[in-house]
Amino acid sequence: MLQKETIIMLVDKNYKNITDEEMKKAYELLFNKKGSFDIEREKIIKSMESCYIESVPGSGKTTTLVTKLLILADKLSKGNYEKGICVLTHTNVGINIIKKKLGKKGDILFNYPNFVGTLQSFIDIYLAIPCYKKKFKKQVVIIDDNYVDKYNESLIIKNWQLKSFIKGTKQNPKNINIEDIYFNFKEEKFCYGKNRTLLREATNDKYKTLYTRIEKGILKYSEAIQLGEIYLDKYSVLKEYFSERFSLVLVDEMQDTKETAFEILETLFDKKKTIVQYIGDSNQNINNGTENWNKEESTIKYNMSSSKRFGENIAKFLNIIKNDDKIKGNQEIQDFKPILFLYNEKILLENEKNGDNIIFDKYIEVIKSRNLDIKEKPIFKVIGRIGKKKDEENKVSIYNYFKNFQSKSNPNKDVLFGTVKNRNNFQSSTKQIIHRIKNEMNYFLRKNKIEYDLNDILKDEKNKIELHLIIYNYLKRKNIDGLNRRIDNFLEEKIEDKIDNRFNFEDKIFCKDEEENVYSKNGIKLEIDTVNGVKGETHTATLYLETFFQKNDVENFFKDFFENKEIKKRAKERNNHLYVGCSRPKYLLCIACKNCDIITRYKEELKEIFEIINLGEEECQKS
Repeated sequence: MLQKETIIMLVDKNYKNITDEEMKKAYELLFNKKGSFDIEREKIIKSMESCYIESVPGSGKTTTLVTKLLILADKLSKGNYEKGICVLTHTNVGINIIKKKLGKKGDILFNYPNFVGTLQSFIDIYLAIPCYKKKFKKQVVIIDDNYVDKYNESLIIKNWQLKSFIKGTKQNPKNINIEDIYFNFKEEKFCYGKNRTLLREATNDKYKTLYTRIEKGILKYSEAIQLGEIYLDKYSVLKEYFSERFSLVLVDEMQDTKETAFEILETLFDKKKTIVQYIGDSNQNINNGTENWNKEESTIKYNMSSSKRFGENIAKFLNIIKNDDKIKGNQEIQDFKPILFLYNEKILLENEKNGDNIIFDKYIEVIKSRNLDIKEKPIFKVIGRIGKKKDEENKVSIYNYFKNFQSKSNPNKDVLFGTVKNRNNFQSSTKQIIHRIKNEMNYFLRKNKIEYDLNDILKDEKNKIELHLIIYNYLKRKNIDGLNRRIDNFLEEKIEDKIDNRFNFEDKIFCKDEEENVYSKNGIKLEIDTVNGVKGETHTATLYLETFFQKNDVENFFKDFFENKEIKKRAKERNNHLYVGCSRPKYLLCIACKNCDIITRYKEELKEIFEIINLGEEECQKS
């Protein structure tokens, strides 16, 4: 059970009064010039009541949040109040951005009674880990989906009965992905998908094999959320504790919050004692987040509807996707009318003939014609909803436009070592790479006359997992210098002897001559990715590719827009992907799709929205 620290109750010393003078001072600190925020942002910065904040792409949401925190951190440092502030985001990237923008003035926010971190880490630290410890009388070793998937895979490979049960046989294959398997703590059973039972008998040998992972404290994020729910249900005093500890809770990217995590937030904080402010964009919900975060009618709602990222042309199309006119473009940005590239089946089949790429080459041509390549540090991307190659030819994915595309979510691809090679140009497996680095570490210890052997350190399962994750994370980013520094730190933490020299893994493991998911021509580099992969980014120009998910997404969007009034749930998901993808560019949005009946029927109406470029027979002949 949590130890309840002594907390002095909030004394309201100007806490709820963020003044114009404080805002001007914060503006000057952040932008290094005098100025002021517009009315939309000013209201949100000053707001000190529970509320929902809807923010459109590029609205300056992070800057608004940082401004508020900067002012509150200054109040905290002056002893204005003793209750804490809790800031929750969905990624460590978000935390790092906040930390960097706040600088030293924000250090106080990272100390008790305040909390700044990811929502997952908050649930893990205060709910899931204590719950696991109470149930199993031991510590959680790691909470990480990727590690769990690899661990489950190793268990399944070693047990042929479990393997045939999950994978099936050649004659009777089963469609169960290892990534979909998880443990349901409430019902004490293994599931896959949406709570479909896989194994429920605890005496079953296959159940016991999978359960060894749970007993070792190796958990998925969703399993940790379950434990958080169980702990909160059991100890209702936690609501009182956290409501006394925090006077203000700010949660960013609410559209990415799973329903179960949202329910924890709603249960954990008493809004009569704690101000809770949710920030997000419902139209960017592309990861099965909750749709209920902003539904309470009595709660105040604020809108950040002006985008700083793009101009009126892109804003106009985004409003069509949203089916309203709330987004206002930045009048200081001269963006271009969106372009619709129309291709036929022959174009797609011959798209990469003779080493060229008809569709990408036309995109590059358009980029150059608008002088976007001379912009400072330009970023040009090509994106689509679905990356994986489909078995059926008519089900288009990014692969159909670019055969070298490597999907980051492809379970058959070794994500970590797909781009790693050793000095002999031999494609290495995960096990081989880790083995080579371990050998280097042992050699390093012997050379420095350290009595420890690496195997002694790795006898502790927690240390073994930690080292494997270090290698995984740094090699994935192709950061050999970072890997060396982190292994240095790892050895210093685990070994009492002082090591004077620095660890240096010199093997030339990175393939420098190839860039994954990149197409370059005429001095222009196009980076190819999924919509999910570019969420949160800003591009100079973006090409959105039509892909198939139940239906062709662009074609189906136009059909609904022109002919169907009712937007169903699947259409909402499709529109959200379009909205996220098409809101990335600053200057130019292009969309590529197959010329079809709906486009032919409404070509004149489409010309009002797009400049239309037909990719016809002449492009095939050129290639």
